[in-house]
Amino acid sequence: MDKCKVVLVTGAGGFLGRNLVPPKNIDYMPFDLELSPMMDVTNYKFVDYFVRRIDGIIHTAAVSRVKDCNLHPYNGFRVNVLGTMVMLDNLRHLKHKPWMIYTSTYTADKCSNKYELYKYMGEMLCVRYAQDYDMKVVVVRLPDLIGNGDNEEKAIPTIMRRAGRGAKIYLKNPKQQFDLMDVGLVANQITTIAEKLCNNEPVSDSYSITSGKLETLEDITKEIIVAAKSGSEIVYV
Repeated sequence: MDKCKVVLVTGAGGFLGRNLVPPKNIDYMPFDLELSPMMDVTNYKFVDYFVRRIDGIIHTAAVSRVKDCNLHPYNGFRVNVLGTMVMLDNLRHLKHKPWMIYTSTYTADKCSNKYELYKYMGEMLCVRYAQDYDMKVVVVRLPDLIGNGDNEEKAIPTIMRRAGRGAKIYLKNPKQQFDLMDVGLVANQITTIAEKLCNNEPVSDSYSITSGKLETLEDITKEIIVAAKSGSEIVYV
């Protein structure tokens, strides 16, 4: 394949998608429901229209919260699994063989909740399509992302907000573990992989981006309280 010029970014309006910065001489084409209701990753015909014009895909679109996948399991499956299959199935028909980066989670193979299960199913689809149709698909397992612009309802932003006010902090699962990394650092690593793919450089079929340090929610909360010089009290519920 010639050096690529245009890369489609699904979920471009999401936390990770917003932080992706295109390499030099490469344009990122955003694909997100916030831009148009037609930009649904399960909209086969509309996806087909877009992928004919691109050289690669960074597929970040997802229902990315465990809570949302539990509350609306079909929608979680529709976006995380079927949406991934729609991307792959459209790519396999193209002669110029666009590549795809699929963003997953470092806990995918545990399948301990629906979100992990859906992401693992997406990984298996990537492996199967890559082998059956001679496609270049890279699975990138991500850590827990933090940084400016994160969903305020998630655990870490909620703890930071309450610590800033000196309010009580309620922990339901204090021993839950997190692998926290700044979203900008993670986005830079994904961009590096995309740049290599665009330049036809050798790239592995899978990567794990990690901080190398797992911390419990309890320890993270204590660190936030100290850093904020807060008088917040931890309440275990």
